[in-house]
Amino acid sequence: MRKRVFTTALTVLLAACMLAGCGGGNTPGTTPGGGGTTPGGGGGTTPGGGGGTTPEVHIHDGTTYLSHGGTCSCGKTFPAGDHVWDKNNKCTVCGYALPVTDGLVYSDVEGGLKVGYDWENETLTAAEALVIPAYHEGKKVVEVAGYYKADGETPDETTFAGAECKEVAVPNTVERVSTYAFYACPNLEKAYIGGGTFGDYVFYQSGVKEAIVKAKSLGKQTFRSCTALEEATVTCEGSLGDYTFYYCTSLTEAHIEKGTLGTGTFCRCARLKTFTLPADMTVIPAETFQYCCSLHDYDIPSNVTEIGTEAFDCCIGLTHLTLPAGLTSIGEDAFDNCVHLVDVYNLSGIDLAGHNCQIEDNAESIYTDKAEAGVLTEQDDGFAFYTKDGNTSLIGYFGDETEITLPASAPAGDMYDIRRRAFWHSTIQSVTTGDGVTAIGSSAFDYCFSLYHIEIGKNVASIGNFAFASCRKLLDVGNCSDALDIQAGKTGNGSIAQNAVRVYTEKGGKGTIGKTGEYTYYAIGDDIYLITYSGTDTALTLPASINGKNYKVGKRFTENDSWYQSDLSPESVAFGNGVTEIGEYAFNGCTTLTSVTFGNSLSKICDFAFQNTEKLLEVTFPASLTYIGMSAFNYSVSKPLGLQRATFLQPDGWKEDGRGNVLDLSDAEANAARLNTHSSTTARALERTGA
Repeated sequence: MRKRVFTTALTVLLAACMLAGCGGGNTPGTTPGGGGTTPGGGGGTTPGGGGGTTPEVHIHDGTTYLSHGGTCSCGKTFPAGDHVWDKNNKCTVCGYALPVTDGLVYSDVEGGLKVGYDWENETLTAAEALVIPAYHEGKKVVEVAGYYKADGETPDETTFAGAECKEVAVPNTVERVSTYAFYACPNLEKAYIGGGTFGDYVFYQSGVKEAIVKAKSLGKQTFRSCTALEEATVTCEGSLGDYTFYYCTSLTEAHIEKGTLGTGTFCRCARLKTFTLPADMTVIPAETFQYCCSLHDYDIPSNVTEIGTEAFDCCIGLTHLTLPAGLTSIGEDAFDNCVHLVDVYNLSGIDLAGHNCQIEDNAESIYTDKAEAGVLTEQDDGFAFYTKDGNTSLIGYFGDETEITLPASAPAGDMYDIRRRAFWHSTIQSVTTGDGVTAIGSSAFDYCFSLYHIEIGKNVASIGNFAFASCRKLLDVGNCSDALDIQAGKTGNGSIAQNAVRVYTEKGGKGTIGKTGEYTYYAIGDDIYLITYSGTDTALTLPASINGKNYKVGKRFTENDSWYQSDLSPESVAFGNGVTEIGEYAFNGCTTLTSVTFGNSLSKICDFAFQNTEKLLEVTFPASLTYIGMSAFNYSVSKPLGLQRATFLQPDGWKEDGRGNVLDLSDAEANAARLNTHSSTTARALERTGA
């Protein structure tokens, strides 16, 4: 199916509507007559009556595509409620007229009409909104076309999938919104759906940012991978399908006012903080909040009797929990990896000792009598401490800052340790521990993919195992400790400096984190490292320079924490003349990469930099290049693809590992075969001697 471009001739004003029988005295909607058009209710069109009086437009507070309510500019008040449409697409209660999009196509189906888009004639022009009518030529519109026809296999050429509309509105008279109806609509920002039964994957991979849905039932994965979705409200007469908001990584606020939840409703909604669930809900199904990393304050309702398997797995923001008295069942791994869940008040009567829900693995206190609890202190600056039996630990940080300095002391003024996994999977970029910290627990900063700098205070006496194990972009380490010996490139002390380019010892000696456009960099004096890219372009053009200087592309440039954001998937990269070095694993595993262009300042490509880039078939190396690291371009032995041609603009003087005979690099195909070797024993670095 060819690329689709959605257009429409109308711009909608949500609050504008016509009020029948007040103000100007003219009824909105269609008026017989010839000649031009007059704005009708809320942007609808009214044939002009040959120079007749223009109807007065009235503004109703709270009026949207779906409902009315509030006070009109003329003073009349309407009760809140859904619109009731007549056959002219006008609300019989408030007079609001749907601003129906022109250029749609209709076909007969059971019960009325199916609406879709005529891609072949491309009758629409660019505009803001796609508005589906309630009626067309007197017949009820009952179905929105999906990606496939009724057989589930034949593509439906009238689907709206891929449309570039900014908004979509479907009235409550529509009975069916078909599978993949608005799939991959990249510019869609707002969706207003008034009713009906949803098929599966209705908004899958769309760019929608805000959604209001009123439906009879939802199919599975309605908003799957809508990574721009920030706010959603759902009212459902029946059940929500499984994984309704799966991997909506920007979703911060969601309200399910009515409906029965399926499995994994908010699974992998890493930024979800505010939500409401149906008041009559008694079961929290399996995986409901799995990987909801930002879920912090949640009191399980007293009417809940069952918590499903992995329901709160990896909810690393939970610090305390009350299990209600009516709770009778907790599923396996329901609270697994809730690393900050230190305080549990158990009223349920369920014996948690050895229970496979994993609460016991993380909690410092599980009690039925509040006198047995420790002291949980959550400060206004985002830091949380837990004190029990005279020991105080920093258990986590729940603020919004990315560059943080830890408190000089615990709430009572004493020194403290950093608890195990306290910052596990945190998005912080820089940490200064200060002198109040005595120890760093095991895995305390593990999986902090965005951590570029840390400074250890003078009183830190120990660092636990794996404390920094997966901090692959941790370039800069300050060691002000009196007890620790930390060296760049070494794996001791929890691997704190394994990936570091330097270790400094002077307090306050950290580098600078900065941004140029959507690129983040870290500067240590004149050495500048490009760390990551936060935009959405797949054709990357790296900065010509940073602060007027050349720079290096840092290790693991395309790697992100998948809990919050997928790894970068560029299709092409233009490095420009400012790049001098490409770090280890910088573009490793970029299976979408087909083209790279190197600048004339590039001197070094480090080990594994472009490993496993199966679609990168051809490269040209600049004359400035002097080093290509081990396995920099090779591909998996199980998939014999990868580099096919490699041209050296300076082919002279190259040796394997800088030793042995000078290589003949005049043949581009032979060069590719050498670089694309599958054997780990022969995958050696190439170095140009005498450069």
